Amino acid sequence: RTNVAGGIAIRFTVSENPIVREVVINGLYAIKKEEILALPIATRAGLPLDRAKLALDRADIVAAYRRKGYHYADVAEPVVTPVEGGGQKVTFTVVEGPEVKVQQVIIRGNDHVSYRRILDVMQTKPSALFSSRSFSEETLREDLVDVRRAFRGEGYLDAEVVIDDLRPSDDKEKIVVALAVVEGARYT
Repeated sequence: RTNVAGGIAIRFTVSENPIVREVVINGLYAIKKEEILALPIATRAGLPLDRAKLALDRADIVAAYRRKGYHYADVAEPVVTPVEGGGQKVTFTVVEGPEVKVQQVIIRGNDHVSYRRILDVMQTKPSALFSSRSFSEETLREDLVDVRRAFRGEGYLDAEVVIDDLRPSDDKEKIVVALAVVEGARYT
């Protein structure tokens, strides 16, 4: 800030965000790097580094793993290091954890709509002898909408369905899903 005739002159010093020269993703086993790079990740080689978007990129990678059944996946805080010749290298480290399988689906409170009818509209199903079902909380939340729709189709317009409990096994490789249903009155 400098006083000048007729007012004050303000000088701003601006520095550009450094360019990302390389993006490294360590710990990928269940998902290929190409699948991660196909996500809407803002941190890309050749673009300016936006530190505010690193947390969003982390969350996108975690969400991709969880959709694939890696419920306990995590991504460490990205490490940003300078590169010789200018720019930055960004390293994401993934800890996949075990792939979680659905061991059992328990439904409580369904007095008039059968367990089989409810399970038929759900994507989340117990693993069977020759079919292994991975757990995805996102899919389970979509299932809640489909189950409510099934109840409404049977005349239970006030039906509510919620996740009552998610019980992981000790080794965290299996999970028991419990849903609670309040059917309400049947309208005909």
